[in-house]
Amino acid sequence: MKKSGCFAFNVAFSIILLSMTTSVHATSWVEIDPQELVDRADVILVGEYDFTSEPSAGEFVFQGLAFHVKTVYRGTASEEETAGIDYNDVGWAKEFQEEGGEFLLFLERSKEADFLIPIRGANGMVLMLDGEVKDPDRERKQTFESFLQSHPGKTLGVDTVKHQWDEEERQTAIPYGVITAAAGIVLCFLFFLYKIKTGGKQNGPH
Repeated sequence: MKKSGCFAFNVAFSIILLSMTTSVHATSWVEIDPQELVDRADVILVGEYDFTSEPSAGEFVFQGLAFHVKTVYRGTASEEETAGIDYNDVGWAKEFQEEGGEFLLFLERSKEADFLIPIRGANGMVLMLDGEVKDPDRERKQTFESFLQSHPGKTLGVDTVKHQWDEEERQTAIPYGVITAAAGIVLCFLFFLYKIKTGGKQNGPH
């Protein structure tokens, strides 16, 4: 009887321990209103996680990974930032990026980490493919698309450099053309004077 009691206690303790372990390793995030994401975010940007980077430790379930920023819609960011991600989301997020996807992140500051984290975990990680929001929920999709359309955003990285170079080339194309034409006219005038001068010497008295 004593042995059966100990056995029952061990089984109960194991179940409790297992349930606690499961709750730690399987984070579930309650879905929130998409407009709350838009209103609450400190920084909003589009880009890709670098899953080869060394993760930065954070409290709770977040770890920080290098994030290559493509476009900034709110706040300030450099071409590479550290963005949080629930370590339980790394697997599917990595697979999505390997398929050509990227993320529209709604980030906020938190006492749990020294880096910005997506609001309510996966809620703040909106899937994008070929520049379009991919979300089966119609309301969420429309909310995010409306935000992107009303906020042109600031493009960073190679695209920005190319845009700046094209703009500078366009602005300097006319001045360079004017300078070249003026130089040609001056050279022609000098050549004309030279011909007159040399021609006068040849026709002069011997």
